[in-house]
Amino acid sequence: MVKFSLHNHTTESDGQLSPLEVIALAVKKGFGLISFSDHDKNLDMNHLDELLERSDYSSHYLSDEARLIESPDKSRLVVLKGNEVTAERSKDEKKTLFSAPYAHLLGIGYKGQLDSWESIECTIKDIKKKGGVLIAPHPVAPAFWGIGEENLKRYQEDIDAIELNGILVSIWAPFNRKAKRLAKELKKPVICGADSHFKGTYLEGFYNISDYKPKLLQKYPMDWLKDVIDKREYTLIDWYDTKKAKYKIIQGGAKSFVAARLKPLIKRALENIRK
Repeated sequence: MVKFSLHNHTTESDGQLSPLEVIALAVKKGFGLISFSDHDKNLDMNHLDELLERSDYSSHYLSDEARLIESPDKSRLVVLKGNEVTAERSKDEKKTLFSAPYAHLLGIGYKGQLDSWESIECTIKDIKKKGGVLIAPHPVAPAFWGIGEENLKRYQEDIDAIELNGILVSIWAPFNRKAKRLAKELKKPVICGADSHFKGTYLEGFYNISDYKPKLLQKYPMDWLKDVIDKREYTLIDWYDTKKAKYKIIQGGAKSFVAARLKPLIKRALENIRK
């Protein structure tokens, strides 16, 4: 069985664990595939190789987008390049009272670089053109810059999966329930994205698991991932191993996420009121 987690942040953006710390934790917890998807950050895999050279892990080239990491005890982990890209909404979308000025899109395993601050349409086309898997993260949570129901429907042909988000617990859980309903309506796969940021919450019971062709994963990880999502050959694990982890998500989300996201929303609302 392959455990995999595609939405993880590190100290390369606003996460609390370094890439090496996340790798060590993933190996310890028996994961087969993870992706680093830092905000507006194109992970330099050569930089990752350099970090690994100073550790007990060895790095094996699979492609420009993927590395096979081997631990001293011979455990193996595939690391994919990812990016939670910030895109600009259209002017029409920005006219509504509490609409977010930006939207997040999750590109996994794409070739080359992704540019931030382009339009939603351009960003989606870029991810797909570069062979990446496109996931809509926290899609209907405005304060977290989800792309929204309208865009989910508009770009449904290009979206590979709709995310069930690990940050959206407690008072934010209704956003996940709505995302599930929309995924069912649009006949799109739902995938767990932990959106890991806080110590004690990484890989803590919010991930995906599959028994689909594990040997393929360690040779052609993007082929494996696309097949797994397209054929829905996986199961969602959408609960947390410890109450402490869930508390840290609520606490951390309230302090850093909501405050950061609400500022542009309030600013936009005030601008609209003045108009």
